[in-house]
Order: sequence, then structure tokens, then C-alpha cells
Amino acid sequence: MKKVLVLLFLVNVAYAQTATPPKAPAVPFPKDPNGKIVYTEEVKVDGVLKPDLIVRASDWLTKTYKNPTDSVITNDKTAGNIVVKSRINVTQIYFQKAQDAGSVRYTLTVTISEGKYTYKVEGFAHEKGGEVPSLGFVGRPYAEVKELGIYKEDFRDIQKQVDSKTLQLIKSLKDAMAVVPKEKK
Repeated sequence: MKKVLVLLFLVNVAYAQTATPPKAPAVPFPKDPNGKIVYTEEVKVDGVLKPDLIVRASDWLTKTYKNPTDSVITNDKTAGNIVVKSRINVTQIYFQKAQDAGSVRYTLTVTISEGKYTYKVEGFAHEKGGEVPSLGFVGRPYAEVKELGIYKEDFRDIQKQVDSKTLQLIKSLKDAMAVVPKEKK
């Protein structure tokens, strides 16, 4: 009988260890000297004129930001300046189901010059959603938000989603700007 109980105990402990998700590490956001999250880079596109880059950026905007109620877009094609204020929807997993955890507002600025462009994504602020209260600046330490009633792993998961979706957005922009247009026949 003791052997059966010991065996059941070991199986239960082994299952509990495999069923527990790993602790989410802090997200290493790129930050400016003031501690604000800022993804920025100057990207050279050799041999491409400013008007062509503006067309590529405008096409990318149209494909990426389809819902005008979700985004505010200022596209100054003459100057080559684009400013997008939009949001990233985030979720939380409760009882093995993704549920609304609010959204994170951000600002994307693209400045286009001859043969290059600069992007800057910044201003990440969380807004309430579902059971998650408004957390404010996403890059702040957990110690500053734990009084709001969010678990550390949930906060880190929101940060991870923001980082992942921002990197996808940047990759999408870079891919669109690097595409060589097909020649018309």
C-alpha cells in the first residue's frame, strides 16, 4: 500500500511540474535615455528615390491599417512624414481560453528621405479591458502595477505580446519598403 501511495505521489508531483507554465521573464524592451520604450532605426534603401519610398509606405499603410476607427493616420506625402496612432489588442489566458485584456496604444512615426527612412514606435500605454485594469506605461516595473491586482506573469505576458506584435509590425514595414515593384508590361 505504501508503494502505491508513494508512486501516486511521485506521479502527481511530476504532473504538477510539467503542467505549470514557466515564469515569464522580463521583456528587454529597447529604451531611450528617459526609460521610455522606443523602437527606432534608420533603414537605408539604396537606389530608391523618395517618391518611390513614399508610395511603398502609403501602400503598406493601406494594407496594415484597414480599420479607420482603430487608427489615426497623418500621411504627409509631400514631406514624407507619416504618423500613425493605433493600438495593439492584448489577451489573457483564463481557464485555457483567450480573453480580452485591453489594448496598448502606441505611436508610429515614419520619416522618409532620399534612399532611406526612419521609423520610431513609442508611447506604449495600456488601456483597461476585460478583468484587467488600466496599467498605464507598459515598460514600467511590475512593482509599480502589482497594487492594481494583476499577477506578475499576466503583466509580463502583456509586455511580451506588445514586444512580439511591435516586432511583427516593424518587419512588415521593412518588407514592404524593400520590395522591388514589378515592372508593368
